[in-house]
Amino acid sequence: MIKNSSQAKSQEWDQSTFEVDCSYKDCQKKAAEIFLEYGFVVLKNAIEHELIKNIHTELLEVVNKQSITNSLRDLHVFEDGTISSAHNIVDYMPSYASLQNLENIKLVLEIAYGDLSDESFNSSYFAKPKLKGLETKAHQDNAFFCMNPADVATCWLPVSFADKRNGALYYYPTSHRLGNLDHHPEGNVGASMCLSSESLDKINKDLTRVYIELALGDCVIHNALIVHGSDANASNYDRNAFNFSIASIKTKRDPLQRAEYQNNLSKFLHKKKL
Repeated sequence: MIKNSSQAKSQEWDQSTFEVDCSYKDCQKKAAEIFLEYGFVVLKNAIEHELIKNIHTELLEVVNKQSITNSLRDLHVFEDGTISSAHNIVDYMPSYASLQNLENIKLVLEIAYGDLSDESFNSSYFAKPKLKGLETKAHQDNAFFCMNPADVATCWLPVSFADKRNGALYYYPTSHRLGNLDHHPEGNVGASMCLSSESLDKINKDLTRVYIELALGDCVIHNALIVHGSDANASNYDRNAFNFSIASIKTKRDPLQRAEYQNNLSKFLHKKKL
């Protein structure tokens, strides 16, 4: 049950509530406080533009050279060959670790979680090409990660920009406090799990959806339990983004939850083949 749900629903959020400008010294403590309170934080001016552009160029080269060997798992494309999503990027591009090891981002999570794991279990690229980018249904990342406790953060950064025109992320602030919610394998390829209709109805009743606008160089960090998603892209602007996840050293994979996820994923992939 969501405490003070009527107050949470009536709250009119402003994006500045969730923002910290990384161009200012010692911004990480404030960022960690926002992250823990609301389940996500927006870091403005967090990443050098050239680093993002270079990683993007290299990924396109890797895909064009057909270097992604496990394409069934790690590369999903539209019928015309345009990338929809790519996964486990660091396995094919060691340079991707330069994003995962950014000190200003890791420091925020060290303040929030304590010691961090060195394990790399998520390095992805999600594309919403202009006019045809797919909706990503509301979900929690822990439906995929299956970690206990769910002290994992995903860092999401656009290649150019993201706003309501081209499929920006949306969040339900404080929804990370609800724990693991019921999911079904009814999403899209690359994002197979989504909240059950019952869970989503409850979220929409009690909490307010907030869209987040990001420019090149910005990064949003969100908790593995925060409910989030993004709309389809019917605009004339591409919305492409990288993400990676960092976990507390204390969290471990839950074998029962993982087995359930793998079973659901198999059902999802089987339906897609039919």
